[in-house]
Amino acid sequence: MAIGPLNASNDTALGSPVFRVWSNLAPAPQDGDTVRYNAATQTWLSTPFPVPDASSLVRAGYGAIQQSVAVALPNITATAQKLPANAAVVATPINVTQDLTNDGLIVLLAGVWSISLNLAMRITPANTGREFIVRAFNATDAVVLDTTVVGIGRDIEVVNYSVSFLGPVLNLNKLVVAQILSTTDTITGVTLLNYSLNATHVSYN
Repeated sequence: MAIGPLNASNDTALGSPVFRVWSNLAPAPQDGDTVRYNAATQTWLSTPFPVPDASSLVRAGYGAIQQSVAVALPNITATAQKLPANAAVVATPINVTQDLTNDGLIVLLAGVWSISLNLAMRITPANTGREFIVRAFNATDAVVLDTTVVGIGRDIEVVNYSVSFLGPVLNLNKLVVAQILSTTDTITGVTLLNYSLNATHVSYN
């Protein structure tokens, strides 16, 4: 019995250290098999190490787009408008298409995605408090994924805002965009100074 590298692992079912060994002298059917040794009972176990369920694993998925130069936007009103993007952020995205034509990210894996948004914009100041809404939007199915309300103080000219959404389960090939609107105010003189939209795959279910 040749013991390979004694790499102990925690086997919760046995409640004691378990070592991976290679049996190259034992008779069939264990010849060459991977078996386990229970240090507490000093017995060999012929069952292999358990293989985790694939559904518990997380495949890599990430990508991001940005608006890297200032651009004027229409007034912020009750009509939602998509935030534009002019550049891809990740040189080699994984399981995400950085779709600059449609100003969004197309997710190529089913599951739960973390969506992060960062923006800075200049607006015409006002002597009252105002609000606008930022939301992640599944443009493929016309479904709002998540929404947050941003408050603007009196006489504020530049707004900086960051938010992360832990989105619901998305299926394949869904275009995710960021939108802004206001159901309470009309915000004028809007210039988007910079903006980024990021997506990271966090779970299959």
